[in-house]
Amino acid sequence: MFPGRYSHLCFLLLFASIIAFATGQVKVPLVGSFGISDEWSVVVAIGTPPQGMLVQADTGSGDLLVYSKGCSSCGPATGRYDPASSKSYSDFGCGAPPPIYYCELCHDNLCAFSDAYGDGSYVNYTAGLDAMKVGQAEFKGVFGAIYVSTTGFEPSSTDGIWGIGPSGLSSMGTSSAFEMMMKQNNLYHGFSMCIRNGQPSSMTVGIQMPSTLNLTSPLNDDLFYSPDFMYIAVDHIPVPDLKEEDYGLPVIDSGTTALVVPDSVFSALQKSVLQKMDCEDSILCKLVQNPNACDSVETLDFSQLPMISIIMRRKDKSTWSWDLGPEEYMIRCDATDTSKYQWGINRTGPSDLPTTILGDVAMQKYNIYFDMSQKMFGFEEVTSCATA
Repeated sequence: MFPGRYSHLCFLLLFASIIAFATGQVKVPLVGSFGISDEWSVVVAIGTPPQGMLVQADTGSGDLLVYSKGCSSCGPATGRYDPASSKSYSDFGCGAPPPIYYCELCHDNLCAFSDAYGDGSYVNYTAGLDAMKVGQAEFKGVFGAIYVSTTGFEPSSTDGIWGIGPSGLSSMGTSSAFEMMMKQNNLYHGFSMCIRNGQPSSMTVGIQMPSTLNLTSPLNDDLFYSPDFMYIAVDHIPVPDLKEEDYGLPVIDSGTTALVVPDSVFSALQKSVLQKMDCEDSILCKLVQNPNACDSVETLDFSQLPMISIIMRRKDKSTWSWDLGPEEYMIRCDATDTSKYQWGINRTGPSDLPTTILGDVAMQKYNIYFDMSQKMFGFEEVTSCATA
């Protein structure tokens, strides 16, 4: 039985995917919103009988990790996976039999691992195998039961994280639960995500990128979802004094809210944006100058802000422009005051590897296809997300 807090939500989300599964695809609703600590989540049922876990759908990681019963340091969510309550659960001893071929840690004689994230948070977890269900897709999947979690791992009240990135991102050295779901259900090796603030959002697993799409880019990295990215422009003028290599590896990451760029790129981009604005007594300018600031802003004032464009390359080397208006890159930063906004563009740390993270602020205008079979991305501009 699902935890009471999520029982009604879990039922609605699972029911919504029945029709889609009959077509060889699994369409599941995503729940969430845009805000500095918000994220997009899906229900994964684990165990026999099923225990419903509301987990963040994260294209930037590769492990399914859920809070376990007895974890005193885990976050505010009430969902806790209890292996003792599942008839189909099996663990892995520290000898690490297949499909787990090594153990990073050993905890209570169980094979265990540690995952660290870009925001500085980390979790420790024991590896296990159990029956799972996402929508109408049933499968056996490897996952982690978290027994230690740092503050900030999941700032919202979700029960964990579902890494839907490539299996190479998995710390456990095996196919991810997401890969196992596609293989065991004979689904096409691809999916799409469509997120819209304040509107129904969804993810479709087992979908091929339509050949008619014009906004496409090749997948250039086996470890991350990395499109062929060239540079960033402000009002269609390239940010000056930057080379393509300054942007580092571009990564589409649904687990990051903001557009995040290397420190040197951020400084140049910030300067270009401010030059387009009248900064006399402007709150908006203060927000651009300090990306961690949060203040009340009239949305009508957004007209002062420029268009920011991410210039992408197709497979034939022609280019297209991924445009973000201020209504996309200005994000709400106070759950109790909807008039308060923050600039949804930030910098990586000076010591971090150069990476441009294309987070939720960039994803929200599109239904994005992740076609792993063709090693291609497709971007379909939408005003609403298709639902089952």
